Amino acid sequence: ISHSHESGDDYLTNAICCGELLRALSHALQIEVADSGITLQLQLGLTLGEGLSGLSQIDLLLTETAQDALALSQHSRNLLLVERRINDDPLIRQRARIRPIASPEGACCVERLMEPYPSMLERQLARMHESNKA
Repeated sequence: ISHSHESGDDYLTNAICCGELLRALSHALQIEVADSGITLQLQLGLTLGEGLSGLSQIDLLLTETAQDALALSQHSRNLLLVERRINDDPLIRQRARIRPIASPEGACCVERLMEPYPSMLERQLARMHESNKA
């Protein structure tokens, strides 16, 4: 959960960057296991919700917001899908290129992040890779 209490106006950007970081990690892992015949598939869905902070994990998973994110993720094939309200956010439109998709209705796909976010994610991946070597 990413929320405005800790991140201010950046909470949606942080959530999208987290999703894109997970996608990049999944891609890197898929390359590592490519010769094994294992195929990895990551499914990500991001929705907006109110009053979720402080809920237990079980209560959170039972919320309509979490169920909507889960339903959205069922249509994802290694892409970050977001609900249309996220794409309507003016700050997000400056920070990410997001396009509507045909199915499911009301869903959008994150195509790419705008600078400086891709560079920041690359640096984070490099740091994670280096710390994994050590």
